[in-house]
Amino acid sequence: MVLTFVIAGLFLFAAAVFLWSILSPALRLKGREPEAVDLQSYLNLLDPAQLEYLKLHTTSAQYRELLRHRRRALAAYLQQMARSSALALQAADTVLAATPAPEMELAARRLVSAALDTRTYALNGLLFLRFGSFLPGEVAWLQKTAVHYQTFNEALVGRGFTALSPSR
Repeated sequence: MVLTFVIAGLFLFAAAVFLWSILSPALRLKGREPEAVDLQSYLNLLDPAQLEYLKLHTTSAQYRELLRHRRRALAAYLQQMARSSALALQAADTVLAATPAPEMELAARRLVSAALDTRTYALNGLLFLRFGSFLPGEVAWLQKTAVHYQTFNEALVGRGFTALSPSR
């Protein structure tokens, strides 16, 4: 009898965690505004010349610490890119659901395409950061992410939205 209650409790807990994992991203995005990523700073983190300079002018312990900070900063930039594109997807979905005029529908579909590309590259970039030491081409992929984010930002401007510019 007690074992049955324990198993039922574990099942309910697992179901609650599963539902939270599904609903949590949508709840975190609700009511948020997209924030811009400073692409120049992001690209500076990817510059191999700067990494080489740090490698030559720091101790190995300091260099490893700087690499950890670099990865955290890159992850924060990629998460912001993914979050902004998710918000744009929600906005475009709202426009498409309202059955707008054909030109609005075309603009929303183009925005969806740019936002999906950006989100895909950003989330895959996070995977590269997690497993980058095992996978070749990390820097090239992260640079492509910046290009897709720039295209996404231009798509926002072209659709009547304001450009995302980094706040300082």
